Amino acid sequence: MRPHLLFACAFVVALAACGDDDGTTPDDGGTTDTATGDTSMPDTGPRPDAGPQTCTIADTECPADQPFSSAACDLADSCTYPDPDGTTTWTYVCTDGLWMGTNDCMPPPGGVCPVGPLAEGCRTPFEGSMPATVEIGPPGAEAFRPFRDREPIELVVGGQGAPMIAFRVRVAGEDVPACVSMSTVLTADAGEPQPVSMRPLVLHCGESLSMFEIVGGDFCRPGPFTLEVHVTLAGIGEATATVTFGEVPCTG
Repeated sequence: MRPHLLFACAFVVALAACGDDDGTTPDDGGTTDTATGDTSMPDTGPRPDAGPQTCTIADTECPADQPFSSAACDLADSCTYPDPDGTTTWTYVCTDGLWMGTNDCMPPPGGVCPVGPLAEGCRTPFEGSMPATVEIGPPGAEAFRPFRDREPIELVVGGQGAPMIAFRVRVAGEDVPACVSMSTVLTADAGEPQPVSMRPLVLHCGESLSMFEIVGGDFCRPGPFTLEVHVTLAGIGEATATVTFGEVPCTG
């Protein structure tokens, strides 16, 4: 599979949508968002919908903001939200008491699909320890699932020209915190591991929103290539997923 291209402006708009609920620009600080290569990833702490109460208190009407997948709901109507790309519409339906989102994009080849709301940063990561299971899965607003072993994926090429993988994480355990510290190591095509990427991360009922990491290496040649994604959540646990991808368009 060939990676699809996304314009840098789309990422900037998407990042702005992940700030405070009042629509203001979030404070600087926190981690580098690899979708744009800058350090303006929202770092304003978990929003109200990241608290434990949303795991049990169901929405009975369409939320003002796009809900996160697996949040509780209890209504028959579908809810629609425009994507920051200006062309895509997200539709959320309450399925078995949980929100599930889909969009009307045209998938590749021939089209481009957004990944949905992007992960938020936070200032007070969990500092304790707890037993839990950590999983890594595809991005999006559908129900979370872990990557299949060696699952084919498409890398995303952003405005900075570097290929990136998009993914989510899920933590299964008792009293999962809303703010955690996560480190990520990518190993592409059985090469040397990339430098560790670290970020504070908001979890919504144990699940993150979609995030990006740059995949270093020369993939301007026929694939497939193998990519190992290893994440560690401080004091909680770790997980590894192995996926495959195809040739990346040559740049420069």
